[in-house]
Amino acid sequence: MTDVDELDIKPSSTKIITINSLISFRLRESFYISLEYYDDEIIAWHYDTESYASGKIEFEAIEGLKNELEDLFKYLINTPDEELCPRIQRWKKLLLYALVESKFEHF
Repeated sequence: MTDVDELDIKPSSTKIITINSLISFRLRESFYISLEYYDDEIIAWHYDTESYASGKIEFEAIEGLKNELEDLFKYLINTPDEELCPRIQRWKKLLLYALVESKFEHF
């Protein structure tokens, strides 16, 4: 039988970076995200909302995470607070505060 510890795959390295916008929204303050490097993929994490995305290169992982965060925001903004658990309500407050405006409002 295989020991559970043997199945635990760890990244070869990790880097913390900031993002200043999502795909269509500017951020009031930068989000810290973590990039975890594995043999054949990179995973971008935003731990505050438990969101992540992966890609073969950094750009793919980061853009995927930005899309995930936008999708989460769109879902949360359309969901009444009473339908969300307290943890998810905190995510909603964080995103409502963080997202300043659409990048495309002025066009």
